[in-house]
Amino acid sequence: MTDKTKRKRNNFLSFRVSEKTLKNLNLMAKQTGKTRGIMGKDAMKNWLKLELFNQTNEMITISKRMFTKLLSLLKQEELNAIAEDNSTLFANILKFLVEVPMNEDTLKKYGTFSTEFFGKTGFRWFNTLDIQIRENRLIFKGLHDLDENFSTFFTHFYKKLLTDHFNLDIVEHEQDLSPQLILLEFAVKNTGK
Repeated sequence: MTDKTKRKRNNFLSFRVSEKTLKNLNLMAKQTGKTRGIMGKDAMKNWLKLELFNQTNEMITISKRMFTKLLSLLKQEELNAIAEDNSTLFANILKFLVEVPMNEDTLKKYGTFSTEFFGKTGFRWFNTLDIQIRENRLIFKGLHDLDENFSTFFTHFYKKLLTDHFNLDIVEHEQDLSPQLILLEFAVKNTGK
């Protein structure tokens, strides 16, 4: 085998961008310490991942303001019902990724996926999101710029998702910290094995 056939083939893509886009790209590259090429590659990868996810799962994208307005129009029972419907939808999406009941390995995989999905590279529901896996526990800490209705919706959604669909127990739920901060802790159920 020659050196040429051993080398990994790289695909090269070239396109023009506006001055404003280039200025924003330069700013983001400087802030993150990444090259423009890496920033562009990451942006395209993240956009394609979300776009394919939306198409595959028949979803649409709406603005945060519109989503918040829709949640504010709902009564508590309706809010809970929508959260439960969403938890079932999300569980169906994850059924090939996460073993049920969860174990330590799949819990880590789920934590990584959730951080990407709800954070800056996915739905962008949270400005900062930290999901830690420690001693068969999942600790979810998310800060958002929406309102208390969103916190209520997401807390109910996430509790339903992890307790009903993925067999985790809610351990702790801090509600009175701040309307924009969600802090939840779950533990893997003891199966007696």
